[in-house]
Parts: sequence; C-alpha cells; structure tokens
Amino acid sequence: MNLDTFKEYLNIHKISLEQDLEKIDYVNSHHFYRVKEAEIELCNHLLGVLDEH
Repeated sequence: MNLDTFKEYLNIHKISLEQDLEKIDYVNSHHFYRVKEAEIELCNHLLGVLDEH
C-alpha cells in the first residue's frame, strides 16, 4: 500500500467515524462519544503527519 492509498483510506475511515459520532447520544453514552472523538482526532493527527511528508 502506498501513502496516497493509505491517506485515502484514512479520509474515508474518518468520514465513517464522524457518521458514527452523529448517531451517539452524548448524554446517555458519554464514554462512547468521547472514544469516537478520540478516534477522529487520531485520524486527523495521522493525516497531518502524512501531509508533512
């Protein structure tokens, strides 16, 4: 897998995570909401690192 393919995968995965986040009830599932936010931030970080190279 080359870096462009990996970046595209991460972008698609991030969209999926954001869609999942929209479905989580923050009040009743606060922990799961925060975990999903962390997963999105990780994708953002990885994409940022890949953009530097």
